[in-house]
Amino acid sequence: MKVKVGLLGTIVLAFFFCGTLLQAQEQSFVPVKDIKEGMILKGQTVLKGQTLSDFEVRVSGVLRNNYPGENFIIGEILGDYYKETGVIAGMSGSPVYLDGKIVGAVAFSFPFTKKAVAGITPFEAMLKTEKKAAPEVSMDLNIEMKSGFRDPDLLEKISKRLQSRLPSFMNWNLLSHPGGLSPRLSESMGSQLAQFRTALRSPGSSPQQKMNLDMKPSGEKLRDGDAINVHYTIGDLDISAVGTVTKVIGDRFYAFGHPFMNLGKVEYPVSKAKIIDVVPSFESSFKLAETDTYIGKITEDRLFAVRGQLGSLPDLIPIKVKVNWDKPREYQIKMVRDKLLSPLLLYNVISNVLIAEAKESGELSVKVNGSFFTEGGNTVVYDDTFAGSSSVSDLSMMFASLAYVLMDNPVKEFKIQEVALEVTPWEKRKVATLNRVVAEKYRVKPGEKVNFTLYYKPLNEPAKSESVSITVPPLASGEKLSILIGDAQSMEKFDTEQYKDGFKFPESETTLLRALNNIRKNNCIYFKVLRSNQTVFLNGYDYSNLPASVFHFLLPSQRDFNYAYPPISTFREYALPIEYSFEGRAMITLEIQ
Repeated sequence: MKVKVGLLGTIVLAFFFCGTLLQAQEQSFVPVKDIKEGMILKGQTVLKGQTLSDFEVRVSGVLRNNYPGENFIIGEILGDYYKETGVIAGMSGSPVYLDGKIVGAVAFSFPFTKKAVAGITPFEAMLKTEKKAAPEVSMDLNIEMKSGFRDPDLLEKISKRLQSRLPSFMNWNLLSHPGGLSPRLSESMGSQLAQFRTALRSPGSSPQQKMNLDMKPSGEKLRDGDAINVHYTIGDLDISAVGTVTKVIGDRFYAFGHPFMNLGKVEYPVSKAKIIDVVPSFESSFKLAETDTYIGKITEDRLFAVRGQLGSLPDLIPIKVKVNWDKPREYQIKMVRDKLLSPLLLYNVISNVLIAEAKESGELSVKVNGSFFTEGGNTVVYDDTFAGSSSVSDLSMMFASLAYVLMDNPVKEFKIQEVALEVTPWEKRKVATLNRVVAEKYRVKPGEKVNFTLYYKPLNEPAKSESVSITVPPLASGEKLSILIGDAQSMEKFDTEQYKDGFKFPESETTLLRALNNIRKNNCIYFKVLRSNQTVFLNGYDYSNLPASVFHFLLPSQRDFNYAYPPISTFREYALPIEYSFEGRAMITLEIQ
């Protein structure tokens, strides 16, 4: 009897055998229960270039249930080389075998040890990246509108949230590359990023950087034991960690033997790495590596491994930072798209560029014109001036806060298409202090324009003045009209006192975008025109001068809304831009004739 198999049958059989082969590869490992003290395991890693080097591990024992239901193998890496270096950061993921079958991945070490004692994550634990559902990643850090969306503790909140996602065993030394951030940035960004290398280059200085930004998959294959770089940013600023591939199965691979942030489903670019050298250290020796070609992306960041996909690259957020210093220079960088990490990374990008071009602290001022371009054509624009020893941090924090609000808010998750900044630093404090405000008259009529002259003093410069005109609103004779003049912080404090708990986060896409585009700035003098009558602040809006019938109609519904009834209503608010970061506050009262 003859059996004919058509093309479709051939394809089905091919898929069946391919799937069976991949399943067999995943199941072909040595379980922890078969590992005994004194066994010699064989391992592979890259110590120079892209050449695989062999090493041996003598099993010391198994740490059982160190994490619920999970075990770690402890062993000493043998040989004179490792007596000199100890366990090397960058060996994370280096596969170890018993009789040709994979056991697991070198994943962690212990600081300041006299022997090269390593922790090995069993491969059976690494395979669990396939089975776990993605955790919900939402920060819910409560940045409020009444704060002008400024939150000086944002980085600390994110850092704590990241720390809460990592288990206690992560306090051991992870064996990915140690960090290269400035001390201040390292402290502010948290220990979670200490495993990442930071390298800021001159903008567009090499064909490699252009290749990085274009980022096309090379199609190259990976071997078990190959060195890879996992990137948070690419281009003129490279934040990356070097580690090792544990196992390649088809177009998937497993690496590191530990998490980055344990964020579940992610998209981080992956490149092949060339090891320049191994740097011995008493605390922790480490590999120095450079990026070769991009080959894929990390798709799962789980507790006991990261898993990647070959031939597919992630969608990144472009960042352009133009710096007007001695000569204009533009940095082009791309960062991963992640609502937990992107604000941190944007802070780091801006800070690193400004530190490289100007300085980190001291007498410094920075003017910024920035924009967030989002999918659908929406744009958030932020132009301001920051002055003083914390100007770099304050500016970077403001843009990190904006990124956070756009990417993780209760209204809509905006997809950021690009972040563009133009910054101009000065090595002096460009601040100005209000001296006094004078009105041309203090008894006024409804509808007439009243001129005000503001006198302010810039630091180490002659005094200056500005004139503005404000139209008197239609009020009854004998009423009082107050004009509050002040800086952004004074206005925000006034609003907080007036609206208290009624000042809530915007509840629609339109109001959120409007609020973000109208954040008060340091380089503006604000005028708030006020009258002494009760108003309604409802769902983010100030309803001044409501008819009595409407006002009383809203009273019974107060439990259903975000509301407040401040005793002072705002007719209008004006902003006068100046070239300095402004400080000061004054109040002028006018009488209506």
